[in-house]
Amino acid sequence: MGTSHMLLKVGEELIQLGRDTNEKENYLRSVCTAWNIACLDSSYHEECISDAVMKFRLINNANDEDTNVYGENLRKLINSKNKIFPKIRIQILSAELTEENDKITIKTTSRKK
Repeated sequence: MGTSHMLLKVGEELIQLGRDTNEKENYLRSVCTAWNIACLDSSYHEECISDAVMKFRLINNANDEDTNVYGENLRKLINSKNKIFPKIRIQILSAELTEENDKITIKTTSRKK
């Protein structure tokens, strides 16, 4: 199974929440962030989540509720990735989403850790 399929398996439900391709790409970025954090030693997870949440808040001028939801989504995605693919340690360098006839396709660039 390729990295693109693994990302979809972990994050398709979140990605589908997007109302348009742009929103779906934003959710895909969240999935990639969570995936990459999940590939780190678990002792770094909370520090990396906090950093990602802070950046999310600044970039999006997000309120407390949206920021908290983003952090919880990251935690859920990290848990999902580690449950489904516990031994996979591939870092996602980039991901591109296309959508045709309501079918999402993701193309990734990745490297093994």
